[in-house]
Amino acid sequence: MLRRAVASGLSPSKIVDALTIFSGASRIEGVHPLQFCYVRRKMRRPRRSGMRIANPLVFYPWRIADFVKVAAQWLMLATRYRRIMKRVLADANGAAYMDEALRPPAATGENADFVAAFADKIPHTHGAPTREPVAIA
Repeated sequence: MLRRAVASGLSPSKIVDALTIFSGASRIEGVHPLQFCYVRRKMRRPRRSGMRIANPLVFYPWRIADFVKVAAQWLMLATRYRRIMKRVLADANGAAYMDEALRPPAATGENADFVAAFADKIPHTHGAPTREPVAIA
């Protein structure tokens, strides 16, 4: 992804930041990336019904240790992605990187008008082009 970003002229640091947040939210915090917040609020009193409120002498030391552990995991993940970015930026041929996704579409060929070729298979509710009936002579 970073090689594609460099070859496309996108900002690699923005890509690294997005990669860090989107991969770390689910791995580290255990939440969907769009539900993620930088500092997760875990409080002692709000509990599910039937559960006892945690003892403050147990909860607060656990919360401090949990916060330090999570912060260290975020730091390691961000450092790992920054190292990868430095390697990609150090590559002399980074701007010339090319793969199948970056190749421009062929001007002529079987995939030149892919949507029109399969218009009859796409439901009309999705805005597919309609195929004109061919007059048989």
